Amino acid sequence: MPQIQDSADAAREPHMPTKAEPAPAASLLSMKIQRSAPTPVEWEPAELVAAPEPPEPVIAPEPPPPLSPRPQALPQRPTDITAYWRQLKNGRPFPKWSDLDSKLIAESWPNSMLLSCGAETQRLTLDSLFTQALRVENNGADANRAEGVDFTPMLTEWVLSLGREAQRLGKPMQDTDALPSVSGEVSYRVTALPLSDDQQRIDHVLCHVDRA
Repeated sequence: MPQIQDSADAAREPHMPTKAEPAPAASLLSMKIQRSAPTPVEWEPAELVAAPEPPEPVIAPEPPPPLSPRPQALPQRPTDITAYWRQLKNGRPFPKWSDLDSKLIAESWPNSMLLSCGAETQRLTLDSLFTQALRVENNGADANRAEGVDFTPMLTEWVLSLGREAQRLGKPMQDTDALPSVSGEVSYRVTALPLSDDQQRIDHVLCHVDRA
């Protein structure tokens, strides 16, 4: 029969766990934390960048000299309007219309006119301001009739036609013809002289009519 163990004997026997109990957690104070050694960083000094120099002060260009409305003093008084045109060229292909001396033209060749050429239409029209300037220089007198020139529609069309040729060719033109007038048939000579501001496009034509 099974023996009954005394309670005193049971107390003297060591305690045997029935289950595997987990080991007690280690204390944080007793643990040694392994720290990796710091990796050295190679440092190179950055290149020094020079500070930008302050910009140089901008000097405003000097304004161009004002355009003189009169040409320079001519070495001698021209004998005819074509010689006057050649003197005004002064080494350039063409004179400028602003080179014209209305006082000299009114005194020497009063029956003259200035034709203006439009940049877009290329159509020649009479410059009325120039005609008025000639009349002012002649004290309002009708110089054309004083010189015996009767500007009929036929003569006016002839002047415009020769002016267009001078504009197209870029050369001085001259023509002579006899036209009917109130006093009979009269021989005239028409001169057309091209002018240019930019020395390329003919923008004005100076025309003169006199008796042939």
